[in-house]
Amino acid sequence: MERLIFHIDVNSAFLSWESARRVSQGIPEKMWPLPVRNLLFLGKASEQKLLNQGIRTIGDLARERETNVQLWLGEKPEHR
Repeated sequence: MERLIFHIDVNSAFLSWESARRVSQGIPEKMWPLPVRNLLFLGKASEQKLLNQGIRTIGDLARERETNVQLWLGEKPEHR
């Protein structure tokens, strides 16, 4: 399994919007093919709910409507 590590130095004032844009453009290419179980804080029960809906990868989840995901997983009060 390939591990992706993104390091962001928040003290670097020289970072530009262009740099941020270039980094963000690579996210779909690198992260979307990964299985949803690789998402931080996604538990086994939530993973199974997504798998039951045909959501296998981070890309599948990213393309899904937010209202569907809330319906399948529920919405925690602190995330409203």
